[in-house]
Amino acid sequence: MAAVELYLAITGEDFDPDILTNRLGVFPSSSHRKGDVLKYNKSATFNGWYFSSGKIEEDRPDFYALSEKLLEPLIEKSELILKLKQDLNLMITLQGVVYLSSTEGLPIIGFDPGVIRFLSTVEAGVDIDMVNA
Repeated sequence: MAAVELYLAITGEDFDPDILTNRLGVFPSSSHRKGDVLKYNKSATFNGWYFSSGKIEEDRPDFYALSEKLLEPLIEKSELILKLKQDLNLMITLQGVVYLSSTEGLPIIGFDPGVIRFLSTVEAGVDIDMVNA
């Protein structure tokens, strides 16, 4: 059994995360503002809006299916997201986390053309981290 999480992170220095929520009509899984206290009592140095799958445990997690399901409500809004990115000077990253406890059930990591097209349209990066669970 392996655990993974996939999320779209939209971050920036001087924007109100509520603006993204209102303009996109999509509620984030979490958000924060510069100065908010985060995990490990660290203070946020930027603003963030996150849309997450949550931590998922499966025999063999599949990033293809997970990314399609996660981004489905946002794909039709890709032009709006790009405009917001440009207007508000935002950074967009599709972030994947693989929680490793053994080599059994390692996830399938890849993305379908529709997901890649969306990421390209909004000029997003992709980052996959592997961490010991």
